Amino acid sequence: MRCFGISEVNPEIRPLVQEFIHKFWHDETVVVHSTVYKPHELEGLVAFDCTSDQKRIVGLLTYSLKDDGLEIVTLNSLIPGWGLGKALIEEVRRKATQLGVRRIWLVTNNDNIDALRFFQRRGFEITAVYRDAVNTARKLKPSIPVIGHYGIPMKDELEMELLIKPQ
Repeated sequence: MRCFGISEVNPEIRPLVQEFIHKFWHDETVVVHSTVYKPHELEGLVAFDCTSDQKRIVGLLTYSLKDDGLEIVTLNSLIPGWGLGKALIEEVRRKATQLGVRRIWLVTNNDNIDALRFFQRRGFEITAVYRDAVNTARKLKPSIPVIGHYGIPMKDELEMELLIKPQ
């Protein structure tokens, strides 16, 4: 049975978010376009499994508000097929609209084929390729793998964006 609820990250659940980030990313930091983020300190949306009595995070989206829009820093879903990623994207779109943000954007790497497919299916477009940027990020976070999940050398960052139409 698919049962989850989405809420904003708040001080009460921030320790759970920190633990989730550490488990999923094997670190507390994420490096994107030469910026070091601590996702557990960012704004975010969390999906909890409502079939459990304990607060079990099954999905998380963290973001940073910038002058040029809302940047998705991390998006993770633990249960494939539940629609968690899709629900988190829909919720962040609502949030962006409420905030008057006109652009949601993110950066992924050239090996993250699943993310490229996922985001394009939700209207995001590739807007820039930063050649060799992952190699640069590796200087700030040496634990970034050289070879990705699909056996592709991880070396380039791809920027994707979704423009929000004013209501």
